Formats: sequence, structure tokens, C-alpha cells
Amino acid sequence: MTPHASASTLRWLQVYRRVALSLLALVLPLSYVFSAPAAPFSTALVLWLLYAAIEAAQSTWLRRTGPPLWAAEAHLSMDVAFFAAFAVVFRLGDDPALSLLIVPVGLAAILLSPRRAWAFTVIILILHATVAVFMPLASDNGLR
Repeated sequence: MTPHASASTLRWLQVYRRVALSLLALVLPLSYVFSAPAAPFSTALVLWLLYAAIEAAQSTWLRRTGPPLWAAEAHLSMDVAFFAAFAVVFRLGDDPALSLLIVPVGLAAILLSPRRAWAFTVIILILHATVAVFMPLASDNGLR
């Protein structure tokens, strides 16, 4: 018998992801109306649709099979990967919005074991520092 992750933990993570999807659905079109983002709208739309499709597929899969032990880590990792992708696509290296990558650290601290939460924190901080340092450097060198 496979050990399972806490169902309530995954429910909280799904609520978090759905709120993020809803906010992105609201903010993305407004950002194109009021400013000139770095990426075309089609790129943003494809990234958002991919994120929404993964949420739908994961919800269906978890409902059918039950959550495996590693489900919380996989869920948080996917969220961080998509937030990092949005940061790179929209060149948020020098933008305060990049700090949204830190939100999953709090979720990991609450929902995961201490060892896994620390590992997750270190990975996110390295990712945050990498995007924050190298994205503005790429822009300064004309790669924007």
C-alpha cells in the first residue's frame, strides 16, 4: 500500500493555485491595456492555459488515484516553475513582482516536513537570486 499525502494539504495547495490562476487571468489582460509588457499576449495566454491545464489534470488524477506521498512537493514545485517561467517571459528580474516567488516558501514551511521545507526554501532562494541577478544583466547587454 502506497503512503498518501494529507488530503487537506493538497486542498490548500489547490486553492492557492486556483487563486493564482484567477489573479493571473485578471492581471494579464490589464497589463496589456495599461502598459507594454515584454512578451506578446499569445505567449502569456499559452503559458496561462498550460498552467490551467496542469491544474485540471492534476485535480482529476488526484481525485481518481488518491494523493501519493510526494504530491505536495510536486504541486509546489510546479507552481514555482510556472512563476519562474512568468518571471523570465515578462523579464521581471528587476521588478518587485519577482518577490511572489517567495510565497511558496511560506506554504512549504507550513505544509512540509522541516527537512523538505528547508530544501525547498534553498531551491527557491537560488532560483529567485538567479532571476533577480541575471535577468537585469541580460537586459543591460541588449538581450532583452
